[in-house]
Amino acid sequence: MVITSSKILPSINEIAETLKQRFSGSYVYNLFDFGNKQSVFVEQSDFVAIQVTFFLLSSP
Repeated sequence: MVITSSKILPSINEIAETLKQRFSGSYVYNLFDFGNKQSVFVEQSDFVAIQVTFFLLSSP
């Protein structure tokens, strides 16, 4: 699924912190920064996880 936003998004660290606050401590959060691509992985077990990735586009 791809979601396009014209609003300024929170930083990947702010998103991870919000997820930590809203969900129980039974999840593991990992942040990855690859320059113009940032990801947060949220894992509950070896078989249950999500990945949220942001592609940072430069302004025209």
